[in-house]
Amino acid sequence: MYTQSLSAAAAAETPQTIRFQQRIDADDRIEANDWIPDGYRKTLTRQIAQHAHSEIIGMLPASAWCMDRLVGSEKLGRVDGRPLP
Repeated sequence: MYTQSLSAAAAAETPQTIRFQQRIDADDRIEANDWIPDGYRKTLTRQIAQHAHSEIIGMLPASAWCMDRLVGSEKLGRVDGRPLP
């Protein structure tokens, strides 16, 4: 099954679920408009959210590092006393 966190009731073997699992097993592409079981959709949404969160959190140390290396006028958005475009 596509995830281990689904209960037996949620993973009922309906014809749609069987076809979906066959597509997953065949490494077929699943598009956004295709039918997706609710449990799979929830798991996928959670994984996407976790990935996005890790991308944002991963950038925080680098942004702090960049801001530490700017001079005062650059931090204020000015170069040669003029505002940046």
